[in-house]
Amino acid sequence: MNAQLSTRLRHLRLSGMVEALPARVAQAEAAPLAHLEFLELLVDDELSRRADRLFARRLKQAGIVTLKTLADFDWTFNAKLPKAKLVSEPGAGLKPAVSFSYSWTGTASSSMSHSWRPRAA
Repeated sequence: MNAQLSTRLRHLRLSGMVEALPARVAQAEAAPLAHLEFLELLVDDELSRRADRLFARRLKQAGIVTLKTLADFDWTFNAKLPKAKLVSEPGAGLKPAVSFSYSWTGTASSSMSHSWRPRAA
């Protein structure tokens, strides 16, 4: 790979593309890819790398050391949980009971009023 290209991509903070470029070039040479397809694959690689790093950073900030799956869950702990629904459709039926919206009215020089009120679900 061209060192100047690698430097420029890193300068643009596209290090995911730098890492994926040799493999993608080999793929494009093995099975001819259109230029746009090649670029789309590189952009997908960069986005995927960023999402992975963001997820890892958030896990670290939250102090989560071990990831657990639903396969590890003790379903006998609460028999009322709808196991079939939760396993087949992750996130289905899980809504917060009440959500809040915060509104602020006023300016710095006038009196300010703050209110918390439930938002219609």
